[in-house]
Amino acid sequence: MIGISSLKIAWPRAGWKKAWPNRTKPANFKTAQQADWFLLMHDLLTVGFSLQHAVQFSQRAYPKQASFFSGIDRQLQSGRLLADALKPYVKIELYYQLLLAEQHGSLSVTLKEIGQFLQVQAQQRRQLKSLLEYPLILLLMLGMILGALLIFVFPELRSWQQENRLNSSAQWPLGETLIVVGSTFLIYGLLGIRHWRHMTTLKKVRRQCRWPLFGKIFRDYYDYYLTSNLAVLLKHGFSLHEICQLTSRFDDDSLLHQVGQMAYELGSQGKQLTDFILSMPFLPDELAIFINRGLSNEQLGQELTIFSRLRFKKFRQSTMHILVLVQPVLFILIAAGIVSMYLSILLPIYYSLQEVY
Repeated sequence: MIGISSLKIAWPRAGWKKAWPNRTKPANFKTAQQADWFLLMHDLLTVGFSLQHAVQFSQRAYPKQASFFSGIDRQLQSGRLLADALKPYVKIELYYQLLLAEQHGSLSVTLKEIGQFLQVQAQQRRQLKSLLEYPLILLLMLGMILGALLIFVFPELRSWQQENRLNSSAQWPLGETLIVVGSTFLIYGLLGIRHWRHMTTLKKVRRQCRWPLFGKIFRDYYDYYLTSNLAVLLKHGFSLHEICQLTSRFDDDSLLHQVGQMAYELGSQGKQLTDFILSMPFLPDELAIFINRGLSNEQLGQELTIFSRLRFKKFRQSTMHILVLVQPVLFILIAAGIVSMYLSILLPIYYSLQEVY
Protein backbone atom coordinates (compact mmCIF):
# COMPACT_ATOMS: atom_id res chain seq x y z
CA MET A 1 0.00 0.00 0.00
CA ILE A 2 1.35 3.45 -0.90
CA GLY A 3 1.43 5.79 2.06
CA ILE A 4 0.73 9.48 2.23
CA SER A 5 4.42 10.35 2.55
CA SER A 6 5.25 8.56 -0.69
CA LEU A 7 2.45 10.42 -2.40
CA LYS A 8 4.23 13.68 -1.73
CA ILE A 9 7.29 12.39 -3.57
CA ALA A 10 5.49 10.80 -6.51
CA TRP A 11 3.18 13.76 -7.04
CA PRO A 12 5.09 17.07 -6.74
CA ARG A 13 2.87 19.88 -5.63
CA ALA A 14 4.68 22.67 -7.42
CA GLY A 15 2.79 24.10 -10.34
CA TRP A 16 -0.41 22.12 -9.81
CA LYS A 17 -2.37 25.08 -8.47
CA LYS A 18 -1.47 27.43 -11.31
CA ALA A 19 -4.23 28.80 -13.46
CA TRP A 20 -5.25 26.34 -16.13
CA PRO A 21 -3.71 27.42 -19.45
CA ASN A 22 -5.90 28.52 -22.32
CA ARG A 23 -6.45 25.39 -24.37
CA THR A 24 -5.05 25.73 -27.88
CA LYS A 25 -5.40 23.47 -30.86
CA PRO A 26 -2.58 22.52 -33.24
CA ALA A 27 -3.05 24.01 -36.68
CA ASN A 28 -5.07 21.75 -39.02
CA PHE A 29 -5.20 19.01 -36.36
CA LYS A 30 -8.90 18.19 -36.25
CA THR A 31 -10.61 16.13 -33.56
CA ALA A 32 -10.84 13.10 -35.85
CA GLN A 33 -7.08 13.30 -36.52
CA GLN A 34 -6.37 13.65 -32.81
CA ALA A 35 -8.45 10.52 -32.19
CA ASP A 36 -6.47 8.66 -34.85
CA TRP A 37 -3.21 9.86 -33.30
CA PHE A 38 -4.11 8.64 -29.79
CA LEU A 39 -5.07 5.26 -31.26
CA LEU A 40 -1.83 5.21 -33.28
CA MET A 41 0.16 5.91 -30.11
CA HIS A 42 -1.62 3.01 -28.42
CA ASP A 43 -0.72 0.69 -31.32
CA LEU A 44 2.91 1.83 -31.36
CA LEU A 45 3.36 1.36 -27.61
CA THR A 46 1.68 -2.04 -27.83
CA VAL A 47 4.15 -3.33 -30.46
CA GLY A 48 7.16 -2.16 -28.44
CA PHE A 49 7.88 1.46 -29.42
CA SER A 50 9.17 3.70 -26.67
CA LEU A 51 7.07 6.78 -25.95
CA GLN A 52 9.62 9.15 -27.48
CA HIS A 53 10.10 6.94 -30.55
CA ALA A 54 6.32 6.87 -31.02
CA VAL A 55 6.16 10.68 -30.94
CA GLN A 56 9.03 10.90 -33.44
CA PHE A 57 7.21 8.45 -35.71
CA SER A 58 4.13 10.71 -35.46
CA GLN A 59 6.10 13.52 -37.13
CA ARG A 60 6.41 11.35 -40.25
CA ALA A 61 2.85 10.00 -40.03
CA TYR A 62 1.37 13.52 -39.73
CA PRO A 63 3.69 15.80 -41.76
CA LYS A 64 1.33 18.79 -41.52
CA GLN A 65 1.62 18.66 -37.72
CA ALA A 66 5.37 17.88 -37.71
CA SER A 67 6.25 21.10 -35.84
CA PHE A 68 3.67 20.29 -33.15
CA PHE A 69 5.06 16.78 -32.58
CA SER A 70 8.60 18.14 -32.72
CA GLY A 71 7.73 20.39 -29.78
CA ILE A 72 6.25 17.43 -27.89
CA ASP A 73 9.43 15.44 -28.62
CA ARG A 74 11.66 18.22 -27.25
CA GLN A 75 9.65 18.34 -24.05
CA LEU A 76 9.91 14.56 -23.62
CA GLN A 77 13.69 14.79 -24.14
CA SER A 78 13.86 17.39 -21.38
CA GLY A 79 12.20 14.94 -18.99
CA ARG A 80 8.62 16.15 -19.03
CA LEU A 81 5.68 13.76 -19.04
CA LEU A 82 3.54 13.33 -22.15
CA ALA A 83 0.51 14.57 -20.19
CA ASP A 84 2.34 17.79 -19.26
CA ALA A 85 3.47 18.28 -22.86
CA LEU A 86 -0.13 17.92 -24.07
CA LYS A 87 -1.61 20.01 -21.25
CA PRO A 88 -2.24 23.18 -23.35
CA TYR A 89 -3.99 21.16 -26.06
CA VAL A 90 -6.44 18.92 -24.16
CA LYS A 91 -9.32 19.43 -21.76
CA ILE A 92 -8.52 19.38 -18.08
CA GLU A 93 -10.36 16.06 -17.58
CA LEU A 94 -8.33 14.35 -20.31
CA TYR A 95 -5.11 15.81 -18.93
CA TYR A 96 -5.60 14.21 -15.52
CA GLN A 97 -6.71 10.97 -17.12
CA LEU A 98 -3.41 10.90 -19.04
CA LEU A 99 -1.40 11.99 -16.01
CA LEU A 100 -2.77 9.25 -13.76
CA ALA A 101 -2.25 6.62 -16.45
CA GLU A 102 1.31 7.74 -17.22
CA GLN A 103 2.31 7.77 -13.55
CA HIS A 104 0.84 4.31 -12.92
CA GLY A 105 1.74 2.29 -15.99
CA SER A 106 -1.54 2.13 -17.93
CA LEU A 107 -0.74 4.79 -20.52
CA SER A 108 -1.28 2.56 -23.57
CA VAL A 109 -4.80 1.53 -22.49
CA THR A 110 -5.72 5.12 -21.61
CA LEU A 111 -4.48 6.41 -24.97
CA LYS A 112 -6.80 3.91 -26.64
CA GLU A 113 -9.74 4.99 -24.48
CA ILE A 114 -9.13 8.69 -25.15
CA GLY A 115 -8.79 7.97 -28.87
CA GLN A 116 -12.10 6.11 -28.88
CA PHE A 117 -13.75 8.94 -26.94
CA LEU A 118 -12.50 11.55 -29.42
CA GLN A 119 -13.68 9.30 -32.25
CA VAL A 120 -17.16 9.33 -30.75
CA GLN A 121 -17.00 13.13 -30.48
CA ALA A 122 -15.95 13.50 -34.12
CA GLN A 123 -18.65 11.06 -35.21
CA GLN A 124 -21.22 13.01 -33.18
CA ARG A 125 -20.27 16.26 -34.89
CA ARG A 126 -20.42 14.74 -38.37
CA GLN A 127 -23.77 13.08 -37.74
CA LEU A 128 -25.20 16.20 -36.10
CA LYS A 129 -24.18 18.34 -39.07
CA SER A 130 -25.83 15.93 -41.50
CA LEU A 131 -28.99 15.80 -39.37
CA LEU A 132 -29.20 19.60 -39.12
CA GLU A 133 -28.71 20.40 -42.81
CA TYR A 134 -32.29 19.81 -44.00
CA PRO A 135 -34.06 21.29 -40.91
CA LEU A 136 -31.86 24.40 -41.07
CA ILE A 137 -32.76 24.90 -44.75
CA LEU A 138 -36.44 24.64 -43.81
CA LEU A 139 -35.95 27.09 -40.93
CA LEU A 140 -34.24 29.54 -43.29
CA MET A 141 -37.12 29.29 -45.76
CA LEU A 142 -39.60 29.67 -42.90
CA GLY A 143 -37.80 32.80 -41.75
CA MET A 144 -37.90 34.26 -45.28
CA ILE A 145 -41.64 33.57 -45.53
CA LEU A 146 -42.20 35.14 -42.11
CA GLY A 147 -40.24 38.22 -43.16
CA ALA A 148 -42.35 38.52 -46.32
CA LEU A 149 -45.53 38.25 -44.25
CA LEU A 150 -44.41 40.96 -41.84
CA ILE A 151 -43.32 43.32 -44.62
CA PHE A 152 -45.99 42.79 -47.29
CA VAL A 153 -49.01 40.76 -46.15
CA PHE A 154 -49.84 42.00 -42.65
CA PRO A 155 -49.68 45.73 -43.53
CA GLU A 156 -52.05 45.11 -46.47
CA LEU A 157 -54.36 43.10 -44.24
CA ARG A 158 -54.52 45.90 -41.67
CA SER A 159 -55.09 48.46 -44.43
CA TRP A 160 -57.97 46.41 -45.85
CA GLN A 161 -59.55 46.12 -42.41
CA GLN A 162 -59.31 49.87 -41.86
CA GLU A 163 -60.76 50.71 -45.29
CA ASN A 164 -63.75 48.47 -44.63
CA ARG A 165 -64.03 49.74 -41.04
CA LEU A 166 -63.61 46.25 -39.69
CA ASN A 167 -62.36 45.31 -36.25
CA SER A 168 -58.62 44.73 -36.53
CA SER A 169 -58.19 43.68 -32.89
CA ALA A 170 -58.65 40.03 -33.85
CA GLN A 171 -55.43 40.02 -35.85
CA TRP A 172 -52.71 38.11 -34.11
CA PRO A 173 -49.75 40.48 -33.51
CA LEU A 174 -47.19 37.96 -34.76
CA GLY A 175 -44.36 40.46 -35.18
CA GLU A 176 -44.77 41.86 -31.67
CA THR A 177 -45.06 38.35 -30.27
CA LEU A 178 -41.80 37.30 -31.95
CA ILE A 179 -40.01 40.38 -30.62
CA VAL A 180 -41.20 39.77 -27.05
CA VAL A 181 -40.44 36.04 -27.15
CA GLY A 182 -37.06 36.57 -28.81
CA SER A 183 -36.06 39.29 -26.34
CA THR A 184 -37.11 37.10 -23.41
CA PHE A 185 -35.06 34.16 -24.65
CA LEU A 186 -32.07 36.43 -25.33
CA ILE A 187 -32.16 37.95 -21.84
CA TYR A 188 -32.55 34.57 -20.16
CA GLY A 189 -29.78 33.16 -22.35
CA LEU A 190 -27.32 35.93 -21.46
CA LEU A 191 -28.14 35.65 -17.76
CA GLY A 192 -27.79 31.87 -17.98
CA ILE A 193 -24.35 32.12 -19.63
CA ARG A 194 -23.20 34.62 -17.00
CA HIS A 195 -24.43 32.37 -14.19
CA TRP A 196 -22.86 29.29 -15.83
CA ARG A 197 -19.42 30.89 -15.97
CA HIS A 198 -19.46 31.51 -12.22
CA MET A 199 -20.53 27.97 -11.30
CA THR A 200 -18.05 25.39 -10.01
CA THR A 201 -17.21 22.40 -12.20
CA LEU A 202 -19.12 20.11 -9.84
CA LYS A 203 -22.30 22.19 -10.12
CA LYS A 204 -21.95 22.34 -13.90
CA VAL A 205 -21.66 18.56 -14.11
CA ARG A 206 -24.69 18.07 -11.86
CA ARG A 207 -26.70 20.44 -14.07
CA GLN A 208 -25.55 18.71 -17.25
CA CYS A 209 -26.64 15.33 -15.92
CA ARG A 210 -30.16 16.71 -15.37
CA TRP A 211 -30.56 18.35 -18.78
CA PRO A 212 -33.55 17.07 -20.75
CA LEU A 213 -32.70 14.92 -23.76
CA PHE A 214 -28.90 15.23 -23.42
CA GLY A 215 -28.57 14.54 -19.68
CA LYS A 216 -28.23 10.78 -20.19
CA ILE A 217 -25.21 11.28 -22.47
CA PHE A 218 -23.43 13.32 -19.80
CA ARG A 219 -24.32 10.83 -17.05
CA ASP A 220 -22.94 7.90 -19.03
CA TYR A 221 -19.74 9.79 -19.90
CA TYR A 222 -19.01 10.90 -16.33
CA ASP A 223 -19.82 7.37 -15.10
CA TYR A 224 -17.09 6.07 -17.40
CA TYR A 225 -14.62 8.89 -16.71
CA LEU A 226 -14.73 8.73 -12.91
CA THR A 227 -14.83 4.93 -12.59
CA SER A 228 -11.94 4.46 -15.05
CA ASN A 229 -9.70 6.89 -13.13
CA LEU A 230 -10.73 5.34 -9.83
CA ALA A 231 -9.87 1.89 -11.21
CA VAL A 232 -6.35 2.99 -12.25
CA LEU A 233 -5.51 4.18 -8.74
CA LEU A 234 -7.12 1.25 -6.93
CA LYS A 235 -5.24 -1.27 -9.08
CA HIS A 236 -1.97 0.32 -7.97
CA GLY A 237 -2.72 -0.01 -4.27
CA PHE A 238 -4.25 3.34 -3.37
CA SER A 239 -6.99 3.29 -0.74
CA LEU A 240 -10.07 5.47 -1.17
CA HIS A 241 -8.76 7.80 1.54
CA GLU A 242 -5.40 8.16 -0.23
CA ILE A 243 -7.18 8.84 -3.53
CA CYS A 244 -9.04 11.74 -1.90
CA GLN A 245 -5.73 13.03 -0.54
CA LEU A 246 -4.17 12.74 -3.99
CA THR A 247 -6.94 14.50 -5.92
CA SER A 248 -6.87 17.38 -3.42
CA ARG A 249 -3.61 18.45 -5.12
CA PHE A 250 -5.18 18.58 -8.55
CA ASP A 251 -6.23 21.84 -10.16
CA ASP A 252 -9.15 23.41 -8.28
CA ASP A 253 -11.31 23.48 -11.41
CA SER A 254 -10.89 19.79 -12.18
CA LEU A 255 -13.80 17.43 -11.57
CA LEU A 256 -11.55 14.88 -9.85
CA HIS A 257 -10.40 17.51 -7.34
CA GLN A 258 -13.91 18.67 -6.48
CA VAL A 259 -15.41 15.16 -6.23
CA GLY A 260 -12.49 13.96 -4.09
CA GLN A 261 -12.73 17.00 -1.83
CA MET A 262 -16.47 16.53 -1.33
CA ALA A 263 -16.08 12.81 -0.59
CA TYR A 264 -13.27 13.55 1.89
CA GLU A 265 -15.33 16.20 3.72
CA LEU A 266 -18.34 13.87 4.01
CA GLY A 267 -16.07 11.07 5.26
CA SER A 268 -14.63 13.42 7.89
CA GLN A 269 -18.18 14.09 9.06
CA GLY A 270 -18.75 10.36 9.56
CA LYS A 271 -21.10 9.92 6.61
CA GLN A 272 -21.10 6.78 4.46
CA LEU A 273 -19.39 6.88 1.07
CA THR A 274 -22.26 4.88 -0.44
CA ASP A 275 -24.72 7.63 0.54
CA PHE A 276 -22.51 10.13 -1.28
CA ILE A 277 -22.40 7.92 -4.39
CA LEU A 278 -26.17 7.44 -4.47
CA SER A 279 -26.78 11.19 -4.09
CA MET A 280 -24.57 12.19 -7.04
CA PRO A 281 -26.21 11.98 -10.51
CA PHE A 282 -22.82 11.63 -12.23
CA LEU A 283 -21.79 8.54 -10.23
CA PRO A 284 -23.29 5.14 -11.11
CA ASP A 285 -25.33 3.50 -8.35
CA GLU A 286 -23.51 0.24 -9.12
CA LEU A 287 -20.32 1.80 -7.71
CA ALA A 288 -21.78 1.56 -4.19
CA ILE A 289 -22.38 -2.17 -4.72
CA PHE A 290 -18.78 -2.72 -5.85
CA ILE A 291 -17.39 -0.85 -2.84
CA ASN A 292 -19.56 -2.75 -0.34
CA ARG A 293 -18.38 -6.15 -1.59
CA GLY A 294 -15.31 -6.05 0.65
CA LEU A 295 -12.77 -6.67 -2.12
CA SER A 296 -9.12 -5.68 -1.90
CA ASN A 297 -8.11 -2.46 -3.63
CA GLU A 298 -6.48 -4.38 -6.49
CA GLN A 299 -9.52 -6.62 -7.03
CA LEU A 300 -11.88 -3.65 -6.84
CA GLY A 301 -9.72 -1.81 -9.38
CA GLN A 302 -9.84 -4.74 -11.80
CA GLU A 303 -13.63 -5.03 -11.58
CA LEU A 304 -14.09 -1.27 -12.00
CA THR A 305 -11.86 -1.37 -15.08
CA ILE A 306 -14.27 -3.81 -16.74
CA PHE A 307 -17.24 -1.83 -15.48
CA SER A 308 -15.86 1.45 -16.88
CA ARG A 309 -15.51 -0.15 -20.32
CA LEU A 310 -19.16 -1.23 -20.15
CA ARG A 311 -20.14 2.34 -19.25
CA PHE A 312 -18.18 3.65 -22.22
CA LYS A 313 -20.10 1.31 -24.54
CA LYS A 314 -23.33 2.54 -22.98
CA PHE A 315 -22.18 6.14 -23.54
CA ARG A 316 -21.68 5.45 -27.25
CA GLN A 317 -25.10 3.78 -27.54
CA SER A 318 -26.95 6.56 -25.72
CA THR A 319 -25.25 9.14 -27.95
CA MET A 320 -26.56 7.42 -31.07
CA HIS A 321 -30.07 7.13 -29.62
CA ILE A 322 -30.23 10.83 -28.70
CA LEU A 323 -28.94 11.99 -32.09
CA VAL A 324 -31.75 10.07 -33.79
CA LEU A 325 -34.25 12.31 -31.93
CA VAL A 326 -32.71 15.60 -33.11
CA GLN A 327 -34.45 15.75 -36.49
CA PRO A 328 -37.97 14.85 -35.24
CA VAL A 329 -37.75 17.54 -32.54
CA LEU A 330 -36.70 20.17 -35.08
CA PHE A 331 -39.45 19.11 -37.50
CA ILE A 332 -42.03 19.50 -34.72
CA LEU A 333 -40.78 23.05 -34.06
CA ILE A 334 -40.91 23.85 -37.78
CA ALA A 335 -44.45 22.46 -38.04
CA ALA A 336 -45.50 24.61 -35.07
CA GLY A 337 -44.04 27.66 -36.81
CA ILE A 338 -45.92 26.90 -40.05
CA VAL A 339 -49.22 26.44 -38.18
CA SER A 340 -48.64 29.71 -36.31
CA MET A 341 -48.11 31.60 -39.58
CA TYR A 342 -51.26 30.13 -41.12
CA LEU A 343 -53.27 31.11 -38.05
CA SER A 344 -51.85 34.63 -38.09
CA ILE A 345 -53.22 35.05 -41.65
CA LEU A 346 -56.47 33.09 -41.54
CA LEU A 347 -57.82 34.14 -38.14
CA PRO A 348 -58.02 37.88 -38.95
CA ILE A 349 -59.68 37.10 -42.30
CA TYR A 350 -62.16 34.77 -40.60
CA TYR A 351 -63.15 37.36 -37.97
CA SER A 352 -63.37 40.09 -40.61
CA LEU A 353 -65.73 37.99 -42.76
CA GLN A 354 -67.88 37.34 -39.70
CA GLU A 355 -68.32 41.09 -39.28
CA VAL A 356 -69.19 41.55 -42.97
CA TYR A 357 -71.90 38.88 -42.96
